[in-house]
Amino acid sequence: MLIKEYIELLNNWQIVHHSVNITYDNTTQRKVCYPPPAWQKLTFELSCFKPFMNSIIQLTGKPSNILAIDIDGLNNPINQLLNKQVY
Repeated sequence: MLIKEYIELLNNWQIVHHSVNITYDNTTQRKVCYPPPAWQKLTFELSCFKPFMNSIIQLTGKPSNILAIDIDGLNNPINQLLNKQVY
């Protein structure tokens, strides 16, 4: 899927989104993203796509009518507890 088509889908479904830059911190060996101020309070009307930035964040939850569960991988202590309770 081309980025243009993806942005059209976000707009058609009114999914809150915003362009950001993601970099890599060699000291911490982690990706770094600086979202816009108060990004968790963005509304669809404030969504924007800036082609010169390298990533898009999408807001889940009530603003976009999307339920998302972020499990942070199987090594996460909470996920290990959940995995033990399920199996």
